[in-house]
Amino acid sequence: MTLWFAVHLPWLALDVFKRPGINLRDMPAVVTEAQQVFCMNEPVRKAGINPGTSLATVRSLVPELIHYARDPEAETQRMQRLITAAYEFTPYVSQATFDALLLEMAGSLKLFGGVKQTQRTLKKRFGRLGHRIAVGIAHTPRAALACAKYGNESAWSDYPQPTEIKNTGMQPLQVLPLACLELKPKTRERFENMGMHKVGDLLQVPRRELRKRFGDELITYLEQLTGDRADPWEAEQPQEAFSERLHLIDPIRGKDEVLEPMQLLAEMLSAWLAQTNLGVRRLRWGVYTFEGDGATFEVGFEQPRHELDEIMAITQLRMETVDLPGEAMTVALDALRVSHRGEKWVERDVLGQPLAQLLPPRELLERLTARLGSAALQRFALADDHRPEFAWKSTEEEQQIVSSTSLSVPLRGRRPLWLLVPPVKVRDEHLQIISGPERIQCGWWEREQRRDYFVARDRDESWCWCFRDAQGWFVHGYFA
Repeated sequence: MTLWFAVHLPWLALDVFKRPGINLRDMPAVVTEAQQVFCMNEPVRKAGINPGTSLATVRSLVPELIHYARDPEAETQRMQRLITAAYEFTPYVSQATFDALLLEMAGSLKLFGGVKQTQRTLKKRFGRLGHRIAVGIAHTPRAALACAKYGNESAWSDYPQPTEIKNTGMQPLQVLPLACLELKPKTRERFENMGMHKVGDLLQVPRRELRKRFGDELITYLEQLTGDRADPWEAEQPQEAFSERLHLIDPIRGKDEVLEPMQLLAEMLSAWLAQTNLGVRRLRWGVYTFEGDGATFEVGFEQPRHELDEIMAITQLRMETVDLPGEAMTVALDALRVSHRGEKWVERDVLGQPLAQLLPPRELLERLTARLGSAALQRFALADDHRPEFAWKSTEEEQQIVSSTSLSVPLRGRRPLWLLVPPVKVRDEHLQIISGPERIQCGWWEREQRRDYFVARDRDESWCWCFRDAQGWFVHGYFA
């Protein structure tokens, strides 16, 4: 048995115009289409305005009105972001209307703590993205949509059994107004003229009589509403890459002000990473002026990161070394490189409590790179060569990942961390041999070396790595 959650965003057309520093909840605001009210907030509704009212009439009644023309493209882009967020709850997400989503949640209730906790988590998650939502729950997608639009929340148990799902889902339908159903206006008007104002009134009419007067289309809809007919919905596909832009209405100035839109974009990235089970290794921020000029900077991570706090912490360190434009109108975020993330290891004591740990080496490298720049630290990788001078090389991060997985550390003798370039010629009587020899003969394709290496102590009692060849004795390095 399926259990559907419908997420309705009644103010989506207005929410897409929200920007940092602008509070559209308390100021009277409307969105119009063809010079008529399409969406309005609570202050306008309290002034007695209804959908469809002309803009001129609204302005005469509410002089301080904020007005926006509807932007369907922005609504579509926002819904794509919300679909990504919804995938955190279930793999089956469908877009029902321009302002509503359908989530099949029967298999995910235990993960989120039951029906009531899932509702709270959904509202909190969408609220962090700037949207107030209404959640409807029912046994069919269309019944859930009707409940969400009316704001009806039935008394569901946390883990409803298959036998009770349909009965509980049918209960609110009896009292819902016909305006919640997907009926043509003329059809709804005919029912109201007959004295039928609730869905329950309509469901009591014999189907044969309804078919004679209103046709098969209405019967199909009612059977899908009640669950007597299958009603498949196509699941949305998650986006394959992350690239988002946030266009601001008013310019922002300084690094403190730009953090708010950056935080919003980072939340979207974190949601996408959670949905795809990925972690970001490198991302690029862009802060641009109205003319399109500005600054871009990249942020790298030593291991895949997906948590918002971790992403923003390294980003803020990196920002300290970047010059941003005086006024910014657009903030952009692109995930340049992602990879599957592994489990995060937490060391615990015998009672299972996490132990306080020093800053892990990888996190230290992230912070140093972000603060000092990528050129301040140099990476090394093993090279497939036995000659000490050529057995390692400096490398970029991408090459380091390949090298560390494709080359294993060879079983050799002791090697010093400090090599002398070039090796220093010494007299053999200055050396006290400790161990050796180890023959190294390699490089026939360019410059062949034939050396016998020893671990020795020199005159200063320092431990050194030396070799003997046809030219004599040489010190090649010192041990720490």
